[in-house]
Amino acid sequence: MALLFQYGSNMSVSRLNGDDRLAGDAKVLCVAQTIERFEFGFTVFSKSNNCAAADIVSSESGRNIYGVLYEVPDYLLSKQSANARDRRSMDEIEAEGVNYVRAMIDLTKDDGSRVQALT
Repeated sequence: MALLFQYGSNMSVSRLNGDDRLAGDAKVLCVAQTIERFEFGFTVFSKSNNCAAADIVSSESGRNIYGVLYEVPDYLLSKQSANARDRRSMDEIEAEGVNYVRAMIDLTKDDGSRVQALT
């Protein structure tokens, strides 16, 4: 299982777990916040939603960003492994390499412990 940090509209469990996304396989673990500071903006255009989409950009003058920490099956991360099981991946859903870059991020969980997760 992989830890996945999501912010913006993917904080909605029903959205992320919708039939056209992870189909119920994302399990909410807790609320978390970034340790590094970021600017939260709408710097990405979503073709599927026909609107601006949230993004976080590293910035010393930014702030800690809150989001939801999910646990998801590893095979749902990359397009190749998800497609082999007839599923959509996070890379496909978020247009990794076009709109977003998958990266590891350091977080503080709501209980104060620290963890690394993908975002």
